[in-house]
Amino acid sequence: MDSLVEIPVAEWPRLRDLFSIDWPNGAAAYCLLDTNINSPKLSQDFNFKVYCPFGDFNNGMVATTLQGNDLQVIIRPLKDVIKIEEALLSTNLIDWSKTIMSPFASPEVTASLVKISKKLNVKVYYEHNKAITFLLNKTRIPFDISLPENTYIAPLKAEHIDILNKTWTYSSDHSKDFFEILMNNDYTYVLYSLENKEPMAWVTVNEAGALSHLFCLEPYRRKGYGELITKYACNDIMKKGRDVIAYTVENNNNSQKLLLKLGFENIGYDYWVIIVKE
Repeated sequence: MDSLVEIPVAEWPRLRDLFSIDWPNGAAAYCLLDTNINSPKLSQDFNFKVYCPFGDFNNGMVATTLQGNDLQVIIRPLKDVIKIEEALLSTNLIDWSKTIMSPFASPEVTASLVKISKKLNVKVYYEHNKAITFLLNKTRIPFDISLPENTYIAPLKAEHIDILNKTWTYSSDHSKDFFEILMNNDYTYVLYSLENKEPMAWVTVNEAGALSHLFCLEPYRRKGYGELITKYACNDIMKKGRDVIAYTVENNNNSQKLLLKLGFENIGYDYWVIIVKE
């Protein structure tokens, strides 16, 4: 048996709830699992799989997503990283010869990956990929929203995927497919103009259940549209009984000010770790 034991979908809620015990440290893992539990099609589209080191839930979680050839390995411990380290060093499920992204890795997980990198014969890069983590409790009173004249909010339309993709900092060969998946799973929120039918501002929710790609096109900036669409998305997520999690890169002061204004709590920071063959 492999050191990483796959956890069946029916057992995901039990693992998810374990991460609520150490709150808010467990929020990222909780929201990730909660999103994929409640959105099975999203889970299938991203080939989301969940493993526990040696089959013991108390050892934490190693999850994977696959889009095209882009592999993500998500590592979230429950207590410490000792058993996770052992499992990563001995598993045959992860091909360390490929470039791997390990998103929202805690400082503890990041240090662990650096520690075992020589044994895995890989290099670990993370210094420039630090993100601040924000959390909005699902029990918050919904935001009061008033739409500007001649506008409406709707999911992303297929003809506008290119616009979102071109304005995304992390645009890649597979990012159009990424936005199409989010669109098909009702994880896009777009403020549209009734006059010219074009998107003005938008925010998406990614496969980890986190707000992502908040953007306002230049002609519509400084009108509060980014705040408006964020409030709308938060209301929709909270209405479904879910907490709202968001990440901003360390130097994105505008996004951080907005999230704090809306009542989000700064709960620390994580790294987007890139792992490449030595």
